[in-house]
Amino acid sequence: MRSREAPAQQPTITCLRENLLDATDAPRAFIYPGFSLHEELALLVRSGLTSLEALRTATYNPAEYLDSLDFLGTIGQGNIADLVLLDADPLKDIHNTTRISAVIAMGGCSIRPHWAHC
Repeated sequence: MRSREAPAQQPTITCLRENLLDATDAPRAFIYPGFSLHEELALLVRSGLTSLEALRTATYNPAEYLDSLDFLGTIGQGNIADLVLLDADPLKDIHNTTRISAVIAMGGCSIRPHWAHC
């Protein structure tokens, strides 16, 4: 009698969670920087990542990959950072990343609804 081995498990995205980097802003047709990020984050969560793990693909993980955690990928004094302030917690629902209240970038602040410079 021949023994039947169970087929090898197909790797899933959750096996790679520590090494994933967001890539939606790569130049491609019909990929719009910024907008596509929200869609990619939702797809990562739908694929099995937690909301925090998905958010790290666009923040912490790229800085770690570039060996630049001392000034990128985290919020801290002297760090280089653009911030997006949200009206709702993206850890509870990743779609809350689209509920943008204000953007702080390049030393300036823009507040919704009119994105008036602050």
